[in-house]
Amino acid sequence: MTNIQKLLDLSDQLDQSGLLKESEVIEDFVDNLTKTASKGVHKCGLKEETVEQHMELLKGYEKAISHFKSEYKRALQSNNEKDSPNYGKLREIADSYPHNCNSVNFHNMYIEDVITNNPYAIEKESQMNDLLKDYYGGDYNKLANEIKRAAQVSRNGWVLLSFCVITKELFINVIDLHDQKVDAFSIPVLALDMWEHAYIHDFGIDREAYVEWFLGRIDWRNPRKRIRNL
Repeated sequence: MTNIQKLLDLSDQLDQSGLLKESEVIEDFVDNLTKTASKGVHKCGLKEETVEQHMELLKGYEKAISHFKSEYKRALQSNNEKDSPNYGKLREIADSYPHNCNSVNFHNMYIEDVITNNPYAIEKESQMNDLLKDYYGGDYNKLANEIKRAAQVSRNGWVLLSFCVITKELFINVIDLHDQKVDAFSIPVLALDMWEHAYIHDFGIDREAYVEWFLGRIDWRNPRKRIRNL
């Protein structure tokens, strides 16, 4: 039965039951709608299915890291294979490990910052706020708009807010896959997942709505902690 049909049935009940019953009927109807709407929705606002996919992917990348670490030790200790810049076990591991390692770290940040924690604003008396003043004139909207613009040009990959250990500044960079265009002297402190699985079940192809959700969910204590611990 559709919600419209339910409402029509409600109107019949109200006519027969009078005002006293009216509030009870409407309250029950609203409660049922709320339960139906929230079924399968995680506390962060995404579908449980989306969150479960993040967790499954994370487990897969963690398993790959464990495999590559053990294979790396074997390759270093083996004298049966000639080292080559073009082909070889050691070369294969060196190519594959950053992809999996970065994915684990990016996913962990993403999950910690917008899924498992509650939103928390940038504190006025904090290093994060000082950096915001230095690079964005203290205007959070400028930072948010830069993240939005970076998301528009992102393919499958990540938009990162990173801290450069050389210049001591914040900047935005766009990472294709998990390991392409990574700045050697930057430390990611916030990661926006732009792989299709991160938004397609909840927002369809409306990536702008997804980014707005992300910006509204950030627990800024975590990026602050990452910078402070450098």
